[in-house]
Amino acid sequence: MGRPEETESRRKETPPRVIKDEPFTRVEVVESGKGPLVRKRYLTRPRLWWRTLLLPSRARREYRNLSILKERGVPCVEVVSWREERGALSQVRSSSLTTRFLEGCRSLKSFFREESPVDPAARRARRAYQEAYGRALRRLHLAGVLHGAASTRNFLALGYPENPRVVICDVPYLAAFPCSILGRWAGGLDVYDSVFAPGRKRELSRGEKYRILLAYTGGDRALARRIWKRLSRRPRWRNKLEKAVLVAWDSYVLMFFRLLAGKVQGPGRRIRGGGREKVE
Repeated sequence: MGRPEETESRRKETPPRVIKDEPFTRVEVVESGKGPLVRKRYLTRPRLWWRTLLLPSRARREYRNLSILKERGVPCVEVVSWREERGALSQVRSSSLTTRFLEGCRSLKSFFREESPVDPAARRARRAYQEAYGRALRRLHLAGVLHGAASTRNFLALGYPENPRVVICDVPYLAAFPCSILGRWAGGLDVYDSVFAPGRKRELSRGEKYRILLAYTGGDRALARRIWKRLSRRPRWRNKLEKAVLVAWDSYVLMFFRLLAGKVQGPGRRIRGGGREKVE
């Protein structure tokens, strides 16, 4: 076993492992003294800088949203810190969020996008994660939380075969209520994104969608049929419009007043000008 300074030197020399690299989003796994971390960096689109004036950055919103989920007992990744860089007019140039890395996880979207497996064990795994997805949505709505972007790309699958479960990894927008929204109008906005959105046609069959709904309703078939009848023919524009109004009110208007009142806490920092984030 090497000396502590040698171990620390090797850790610092380990390059980050890139998970996602898009023009305005970069996600990578970095090593730290307390284990691997996930660092997400968001860049503001040049033509949309005015949308960030005097408003919290995406990383800051996600830190707050994931903290709310943890407080309400909803399975999600553990947040560590956030950081944002602002320009002369207080517009957000970039922001970054650091969370704990979960070993053995994979995107639920990529899992469901795979063709229907032939192997019986693989089919059982697919069914298990569909039920876990429905239970995760149920737990989310029983806690009175609207995700606002409850597509499979924002959930992680892990724990199979011993304990198949689904956790939330991204929450760019969120609306919190003092009571349960299970089976109600607000909850239907998430259920549509999770089960009935056009993108789900490439991931889920009709029977698989119903399996998720049954897990979401806790086995209540009558409630599952009512939700299916209400949401299966809903126009996509209507769901997007209703969700945008509700989420914008909580994520922007109410968040602005929370910032003025100093109620948005957490380990984070704001800087002016350039610079690179250091994981400590």
